[in-house]
This record gives sequence, structure tokens and C-alpha cells, in this order.
Amino acid sequence: STKYKAFIIESADAILIDGGGVPDTLYSFTLTAKAIPVGIREVTFEWIPGFGAGDSATALVREGYATTTIELSYPKPGSYDIISSVYDGREELSKDSLQVQIAGTTLTIDPLWVTNAELSVDYRFSLVVNDIPTGVDEVIFFTQLFGMGDQSEETTFGTSASKGSVDVAYNQGYLASGAYALLVEVLVVAKDGTWETLAQSSATVIVGPTQEPRNILQSCNEWSASQEGDEGITIDDWDITAIRYGAVFDVMYEAWGDPEKLLFEYPIGNEAFDIDWHESSIYNTQGSDTEHRNIFSKLSQDTFRVTPIENSWNDANEVLKYQVRCRTPGLADNDVCTDHLDCPSAACAYASFSPESPQICCSSGATTIYIGRWEGWDYRGNHDFCGDQKEGALCGEHDELCSSGACVRGACRSYVCTDHLDCPSAACAYASFSPGSLQVCCASGATTIFTRRKEGWDSNDDRDFCSNQQNGALCGEHDELCSSGACGGGHAEASLPPMKFAQVTITAWEGSVLMNLWIRML
Repeated sequence: STKYKAFIIESADAILIDGGGVPDTLYSFTLTAKAIPVGIREVTFEWIPGFGAGDSATALVREGYATTTIELSYPKPGSYDIISSVYDGREELSKDSLQVQIAGTTLTIDPLWVTNAELSVDYRFSLVVNDIPTGVDEVIFFTQLFGMGDQSEETTFGTSASKGSVDVAYNQGYLASGAYALLVEVLVVAKDGTWETLAQSSATVIVGPTQEPRNILQSCNEWSASQEGDEGITIDDWDITAIRYGAVFDVMYEAWGDPEKLLFEYPIGNEAFDIDWHESSIYNTQGSDTEHRNIFSKLSQDTFRVTPIENSWNDANEVLKYQVRCRTPGLADNDVCTDHLDCPSAACAYASFSPESPQICCSSGATTIYIGRWEGWDYRGNHDFCGDQKEGALCGEHDELCSSGACVRGACRSYVCTDHLDCPSAACAYASFSPGSLQVCCASGATTIFTRRKEGWDSNDDRDFCSNQQNGALCGEHDELCSSGACGGGHAEASLPPMKFAQVTITAWEGSVLMNLWIRML
């Protein structure tokens, strides 16, 4: 029980409560504790955002009052429960919760977890879709059951969505013990005839007996493997009582080719981190071992749980091998550093692609590149650089350093593209009619033209160019590229002024027929 109930979470944006916010948008929240007992000079706020890992912040107490402001963003539509507590040391003084709404189509699977499931028994899942866009009369459910080795069981079915919501039942049975994941997507047919995903979610099913061995982590900076059970599916609980508050945790696991899934709960019941199947964008293999750093940090709770799911075709009970490590970084993001383990992200690297650049703690992680002396460095070999570089950052000739995926003339450029799907307009094309022109996202759309070697191109082929070129833009001999419809001397010409006409009507007879003739004259 808590000493008092004078703690509140407030949202700075009422839309999160009333109508629904926008995914991937930062929103501010204020955590406030009042009537704090006399003698307490500092308190710690902890919060779980309703998805992903939690965090903490300390605040000074003034006249029994303490407050802090946090920023959160939400990855997809749905309801999220923010749960926060205020602590004096390890003693919880009070807690509060706040539900926020992110607008958009949502898919809810019930139940999300099934444990100790029996063989050859059909289990019923409720699939509820809400806030389907107006005008959508039918949705398609696409389901995949993983946990069956190098194959997956897939089903597709459609249902009416005329009322803006759908509630259907899906039954699934299991013929072998193991850990399974049921992935569900809700699709509609877009105007161009392609499939568009409205929402997606997944449920986890454990078939057969489970074991919950207790792993104890005693110290940091070394990798520790989980205990392996004798039979059945293993759900690992890790005791981190001995680990210092604020320590960050990393995970490393084998990745040879079979899809796998690791679910981290911290605190237990909160999904702090989900290493999804190989098809997920979070998967990034590096040889046989894949490492993810700073997946969560130690708060007041002393246990986290890992559910490993190995998609082994040979043995459904084969346990995915993984190791965990805790670290106690002495530096913060963007601080100058000399060692990876000093950084929260375990990534100490050059801030940009320049020998004069300092080595800092990279919040975005590091990318290793083999470089030579000719690029300006004092030795040939591997160098680490901060990843996800922003617009204008130095990148040499290495696209992989840029968040946009494009390094142009030594600097990261976000407007450059390589595929139509990279662009909001679905139009990735040459900015002008020139072989030296960059391919960019064209707000005006694209026009396809058959180009020839005699025009300077390296092959006779179709190429896409941004449409509606303005006055002076290179256009070759192609009027269709210009907003004015006129390409003269290789450049787009200015739009001609509207023609003014004088209209004269002449009445005449042709035989016995009266005719009116209109003549327009400049």
C-alpha cells in the first residue's frame, strides 16, 4: 500500500484523451507528486508507457512538491495505459495511470497469450477490428502461424466491414508441442489494385508443459547464458536484484537462418522488447550472432522474463540460444568516449565521416566500415561511425551511414530515393533531363520517356523524370516534361500568357439555310 494518493499524470495535449493522437508523434506528459512527506529531498519518477521499455527521472522536492516532464510517441493506433510511480529510494510512495488513444484502425486479438495449450484441441481467437475507414465495405484477414520450421501455415478470408468494425472468430489447433506465434494482418484493396495493410497484431501460444528456471545475474559487463530445461518449452525468469539501478541490458542470440522470436517482459507483464521473426525490420543479422543493445534499463523491479521461440523444423522443442549482459555506462548519449561499454548504446564511434570528427556515444548505434588511406584516414582498416546520420552529415561515399540511405557528393541527403515506394508520391525519378541529375522524390509525379545514347545516356531505355518542370529546367527535346508544355533549346520555357481573342459573328445565307459564323482574331 502507498502512503498517499497525491500523484497525477497529465497530458499536455487533450487530443490524446478525447479523439486520438497521431502515430510516431512526440507528446508531452507531466508527472506531479504533491504532499510529499517532510524530510524527503529527492524522488524518482518511473513510468511504463504502455508499450516498449520504461524509463525514470529524478526530481528535487520543494515544499512537498516535485514534478517532471516526459515525452512519448506511439508506434501505431490503439489504446495505451501509461503507468507511473514515484519513489523515495526503493519505497513506492504513490502511483497513477492514464489511458491515451492513438487514432486509426486497430486490430485486437483475444487472447494474446495461451500457455499450457493441449495438442489436437482447437483454440478460439477473437479478431476485432475497429475504426475501419469510411467507404471500406470489405476487409481481408491474412493469418500466418509460425513455429513450424521452414514452413508456415497461412490462411486468407474476407468479411463485410460496412459498419466500420468487424468481430470474427478464428480457430487454430496444434499437432506438436512447441512455441508458436499467430500473426494477423487486416488488408484492403487500394485504388491502384494493390493490397494495403490497415492493422496487424500477433498472439503467442505455448503448447505443452513449460519450465520457468530462475536465472540469477550477479554482475555486469559479461555475457550470461540462460539455464536450459530438461524438456518442454522454457520461459526464463532472470533475477537482477544484485544489479545496480539504471544499468542497461543487451541481448545476443544465434541467427543461422531459422526464424525466431524473443519476447522480453520488464516488468513481467509489460512487453519491453520483441525480437520478431527474420522478416521483421528489427532483425539485422551480423554473421551467426545478432546483438541488440540497450533494450531496457533497470528500474525498481528485480525480475525480467524471456520467452524464446525457436522455429525449428527438426525439433519443435529446440530452445533458441541467447545471452544477456548488463552494463553501467558512465557517459550519456553524444558524450565524447573511448570505449563502447561506456555508452548507453554500447556504441562509441566517429560522429561523422571525417578524421577530425570526435568519437562520441551514438544513440543510433554504430556502423563498421572498412576504409583506406585514400579517404583521408591515417590507417587502412575497420572504423566505427554513428549510424542514421541526418541531412548534411559527412558520409564519404557510404550510403549505409545515412538515415535516408543516400550519400550524395560526400553528404547525407534525405530527398534522394532509389525506389518509387520510398516516396510519398510513389514517384522516384530524375530531377531533370540530365544523366548527372539525382533521382529524387517528385511531388509532381513522374513522366516516363524513352532515352537514347545520343542524348548522353548510357543506354537506350525508358527512364522516369519529374513532371511539371519549371522555367529553365533541363528537358532535352521533351515538351511533356515542362509545366508550360514547351521545351526550347533544351530548357523548359516559361508559360505563355493566355491568348486574348476578339470574336466576330457573321450572319450569312447558304442557299436557304441561315448560318452563323464565329471568327476569333488575335
